[in-house]
Amino acid sequence: MKKDDVFKIPPHLLLEEPGFNQREYDDPRVVAKIEEFAEAYAEGRFVPHLVVRIDAGTGKFFIVEGHQRARGAMLAISRGASVPFLVCIPFRGNDVDRVNCQLDSQSGLKLTPVGIARNYLKLVHLGATEEEIAKRRNKELSHVQGMLVLAEAPAEIQRMVNIDQVSATTAIEVLRERGDGALEFLRNKLQEEQA
Repeated sequence: MKKDDVFKIPPHLLLEEPGFNQREYDDPRVVAKIEEFAEAYAEGRFVPHLVVRIDAGTGKFFIVEGHQRARGAMLAISRGASVPFLVCIPFRGNDVDRVNCQLDSQSGLKLTPVGIARNYLKLVHLGATEEEIAKRRNKELSHVQGMLVLAEAPAEIQRMVNIDQVSATTAIEVLRERGDGALEFLRNKLQEEQA
């Protein structure tokens, strides 16, 4: 056995880094998961630990993994539950490691294809090559390249994928084939199906 650092941090001190978590907080599945965590905290049930990054300059705690759990705790507190602290494990690694940590975890509600695509794009912006991402994620290079197409798709196409109107695979194919005309094509297809 080995002792390691674990922190007990009041929920209000846990911060979200803008643009880091690729969840859509208005997605009904995400809302339901946060509600599930709120109920667990209110009833005193076990909830897995969070992973946090401690900013060396300010000492502030930023969530790396566990955003929905932290929001669930705050929701439970807003309803009168006593949640004095959350158990957190310190994150060790660089920015690329943090994005991969989020992609690795997904132990509760999986990221949507758009969320995964945005994280791949974030890795590219951090200097990772498409080949490195494919190797690290244990995916084919073509998968990574397709997801990068989706990451840069118009917001409406991403919304269609997130609400399951269009599969990620179909959206990527149409984006590759039709470029700027992809959105109009997909809109027309959806109208035909609804008719």
